[in-house]
Amino acid sequence: MDRLVPVHALNAANGSMVDLQSPLIKSMPKKGKVFEQGDTTSAKFEMAEGCIRLPEIVIYEHANWGGASAQTSLNWNYVGDWWNDKISSIVVLGGHWRLFEHTNFGGQSWDFAPGQYAQIPNDIVSSFKLISFC
Repeated sequence: MDRLVPVHALNAANGSMVDLQSPLIKSMPKKGKVFEQGDTTSAKFEMAEGCIRLPEIVIYEHANWGGASAQTSLNWNYVGDWWNDKISSIVVLGGHWRLFEHTNFGGQSWDFAPGQYAQIPNDIVSSFKLISFC
């Protein structure tokens, strides 16, 4: 049977756990529908004043942006079994993000501003979250 959700997608079907309880997410300026736990629809957001774009990050399986990738604007308590300890490079399209060594935002962490990062602490990221809109 074919999988409906690719194994590398950040998705609850793959064991990933989204964090929608973050104060930063709750305070994000909203336009339209508000996210709720388990919601799979998209929401529309207005830009926070002074921001260039919606906070967003792209994670990659290999250094230099190789292999599988996933793009998100959400915090992830756990990146799922497939992504766990596999993230090796990222592109931060907007916002400032903190990547964590363990699930539920635990262990050592690293902060990233908008930019392209061909190599990050390799194969040890298990969760990540937005720490600033701009």
